[in-house]
Amino acid sequence: MIYEVFNAGAFTNSEQLAQAKKIPPDMVVSYKRLVQQNPKTRLSVAHFLEQGSRDRAFFDTPLIHVARFVENMGVKNQDEREEFLRELEETGDQFPEDFFRAKILPELLKSVEFGGGELCSTPRQSRAELTGYCRRTEGFLGSLENRRETLR
Repeated sequence: MIYEVFNAGAFTNSEQLAQAKKIPPDMVVSYKRLVQQNPKTRLSVAHFLEQGSRDRAFFDTPLIHVARFVENMGVKNQDEREEFLRELEETGDQFPEDFFRAKILPELLKSVEFGGGELCSTPRQSRAELTGYCRRTEGFLGSLENRRETLR
């Protein structure tokens, strides 16, 4: 699967797995251990994921951090949620439009709707800030769409 992701689905035979063609350099060592023919020397998927999740490893990216935070927003404290929203406003243009629509906005709405994960200290303040954030996000998405139309 890793080979196919980085090589545009060009997998045709098992010999190709040993070639790390377009796999990112920081992932190559772990990838090669993952596809070892000898099961005793093969890296387990759990260890591969663990290695990739370490600081400055191949899964240590802003997009993955945001996705993980959003999934666990309900258990984050008030300060963590507010900091997350500030960072998201600053870095949001780095992420794909579909990621915002499919992942971030639904989780933000769920956080307000179901209580425990309120974004701010009071429900009224939460809704007001969320509404403002959604408007800014929609504005961001609209400007992204305008840029795409200009490039076509």
